[in-house]
Amino acid sequence: MSLFSFLRGEKDIFDKYSSFIIFSIYSSKIEAFLVSKKEKLLIENVGVEFQEGMFVDGKLDMEKLKLNCAKLKVKISEKNIRSKNIIFGLSSEILKPVFISRSVKRPDKEKKIEAAEFDKMTSEIRKEFTDKDRSIRLGDIEKYLIDGYSIRDPDGLRGEDLKIELIGFEYQKELYKTLGLLANFLAFDLFGVFALDSVLLLAEREFKNIEDVVFINILKNHISLFLVRKGFVTAIDNLTEGYGSFEKKISQDLGVGLQEARGIKNKFVDGNLDVEIMEKLRALAMSESQSILNRVRAVLMSLDPVDLLPKTVFLSFSGKPPLQLEQAFKKGNNWFSDLPFPQDVDIIFLNTIDMSAIINKSLSLSETNKNMYTNALVNAILKNTKYK
Repeated sequence: MSLFSFLRGEKDIFDKYSSFIIFSIYSSKIEAFLVSKKEKLLIENVGVEFQEGMFVDGKLDMEKLKLNCAKLKVKISEKNIRSKNIIFGLSSEILKPVFISRSVKRPDKEKKIEAAEFDKMTSEIRKEFTDKDRSIRLGDIEKYLIDGYSIRDPDGLRGEDLKIELIGFEYQKELYKTLGLLANFLAFDLFGVFALDSVLLLAEREFKNIEDVVFINILKNHISLFLVRKGFVTAIDNLTEGYGSFEKKISQDLGVGLQEARGIKNKFVDGNLDVEIMEKLRALAMSESQSILNRVRAVLMSLDPVDLLPKTVFLSFSGKPPLQLEQAFKKGNNWFSDLPFPQDVDIIFLNTIDMSAIINKSLSLSETNKNMYTNALVNAILKNTKYK
């Protein structure tokens, strides 16, 4: 079993469905893709709708999401796309990943372990993460441990200490209902929902054949860190604010509203401001980037309290962060030298979690590697998609 388990095989899906649409949803935009299979798998970028101000007091504005998805549907309707199945890909700003580990001491260690014991454990987890505002989607159990030993299938075995490890995704309670209604509103059939950053991590690992990695995903409103050992996630941590703090600093320093600050940030990233303002914002961006780096460093220090972290670090960004943020994480800055890494660290920039950029990246590969990368990406989507 890998990071996420297959719910259906790729072959079975494409035997039944010739294609499906993906709407990848970030705080700054929605991208539309057509995935199809004839002689080979193909992913095509078929449209984009930019959006701003999607979060109010940390909550996703569902009405704005519906409006922007409707605008995107109009844009792609002229492309003669016949697929009726839609998958929503959601960033960790919307689906917050959490690593869950639970243990129980069994009253009778000689009694055979039954599936009902795991059902009770997952039911208690759901209760813990569910209240009036939030709920949780649980992935398959990744690891079973009996008396400290990792077991592939514990059914029918005996033991005293039973432990499970799995990944969950926290979300606003009305999210899934909204997505179902949204699919109907757009005249699509809801095929499933997946976590974007988890898909990128899984696709890159499969393509590069790396089993041990630290994955750092920096978004506008969120930062996620995954620790993966031998193909299994063993820890996840989250920071509640990403590079969107740069816009807040611009708003404060220049005395403008957040919407205007957002526009100034975008012009700064594109280099479309006069020299004096560019210099002022460059210094501000360097300061904010260092602050983000320090927050990430603090998490890495405690991500695994026992062992050294893997030597490979994947770094990804979404949207339009300032260039100074990527520069802060460059290997040459030696920012990891006092952290629990091996002496030789490989930092691999994935550049962006945006699927359009992932697809563009594959265009520079050889035809063989391009096909391999496309297969890894689609497999990662299907592995991570929960089907209706």
